[in-house]
Amino acid sequence: MLDTDTVIHTSAPGKVILCGEYSVLESWPALVLAVNRRVHVRLQKLADMGAYMDLSAPGLLDVSERLVWIDNQLPPPRNSCLAMAVWMINELMFKETVIQSQAWSLSIDSRELFDGEDKLGLGSSAALTVALDEAIAVCRSISLDETLEVRWRRLHEVHSKAQGKQGSGVDIAASLMGGVCVFKSGNGLNLQAASLPDLNVAFIWSGASAATPQYLQSLSSWRQQSPDQYQSMIKSLGQASDRLCQQVEVNAFVKTLKVFSEALHRLAQHSQLPIFAHGHEMLYSRAQTEPELVYKPCGAGGGDLGILVSSCPQAFGSFISTIEQRVVDLAIEPRGAVCQIK
Repeated sequence: MLDTDTVIHTSAPGKVILCGEYSVLESWPALVLAVNRRVHVRLQKLADMGAYMDLSAPGLLDVSERLVWIDNQLPPPRNSCLAMAVWMINELMFKETVIQSQAWSLSIDSRELFDGEDKLGLGSSAALTVALDEAIAVCRSISLDETLEVRWRRLHEVHSKAQGKQGSGVDIAASLMGGVCVFKSGNGLNLQAASLPDLNVAFIWSGASAATPQYLQSLSSWRQQSPDQYQSMIKSLGQASDRLCQQVEVNAFVKTLKVFSEALHRLAQHSQLPIFAHGHEMLYSRAQTEPELVYKPCGAGGGDLGILVSSCPQAFGSFISTIEQRVVDLAIEPRGAVCQIK
């Protein structure tokens, strides 16, 4: 059992989907990058008698909030920004009597994945799920010897329930594994380490956060109304993503990513989903005039980040120098979830 001098530090990276959004929901592959913006969790047992959790969240709470365990559950927090975090704590720690019978201090710091109060679309809730799971394993004095697929399935289920939607689980996979991955789910998890050719890449902040659950609900409605058109569009996306995941030559990579971006644009037009809203449309249209450049939203689009990729340093630099949007400093993070005990 941990003593009160022991502090558990865990973290997990956010992610950027390079290609495969929407089609990944139909078991086509996606290319996902773990990025060097991480959710940090700090957990420490307190000497005080009691059964509670002192929860702090830098950037969200000015002072910590004390939540008392009642029937294997922590009550909803006063600050609604922490509602999802507390829900996930309850799911991950349900019936963990070794935790619930004692007092703890828990700090959740996800500021790296936000721009002020706006989320950047880097999968902060998935990274939090993975980082919390790392910390809880230490409290239980167990090693996480599950296979990657078993752990992914368990955390994907928790994360999906917390968000009220059934996504693909690509963000959980990226936070667990780190680096560049080809992700595919269906009957089972297919997750393979990958690498990118020598590209010029920039991540561009749209200035607005996307509402991913609303987009997925709208996509589902369109699918029911126009099933044949939906299947045709998703197939075009999926085939382009599948080819891209196999490309290693830089010019072929950019060309194939452009095909995917064009298919995503057609999906937006036919489904009337605002995937290219909040400035994405203008950047996409500009990049379309240059064969060495490709621009697309990342993830659900309609806000959050977009990505500019080029095989030509001169065209890339010229494009970046003339845009008003902010370029976000991101790099590939080779590490997945990590844990330090001090």
